[in-house]
Amino acid sequence: MDNAVVLGKELTTLRKISPQRRSREQKQRIEQLILNQQQLLDGFNEFINSPSVKAQVEQINRTARRQNLDLESLNELRDNLARLPQKSALLYPLILKDSLELILVTPESPPIHRTVRCNKLALEPRSPLCGL
Repeated sequence: MDNAVVLGKELTTLRKISPQRRSREQKQRIEQLILNQQQLLDGFNEFINSPSVKAQVEQINRTARRQNLDLESLNELRDNLARLPQKSALLYPLILKDSLELILVTPESPPIHRTVRCNKLALEPRSPLCGL
């Protein structure tokens, strides 16, 4: 998963080669990269459908009124990022009771998800554990 962005860029580069000019190895690599991206996407979908994330999203929807987090619009976000003149990425932090969930969205790869185990109190700005 650490190489998801690199692999996404490789897939983009390979797809720019016209199908008639692709070597057999390039075609096989495209298939391998597509399978890899599907596996990453499956893992990400499993994460966003987890009870803790669903509960957090429900809480955000209740408290943020019209400013809710729409996880289903990630493809639209990726398209918008790709249109920007500079390389860009979005980072979504979700603070849960016992972890910090980080989601990185780039135009070249499926969303990348990382979990950092920590106490919610450690993330409070005035906490001596936070460092802010």
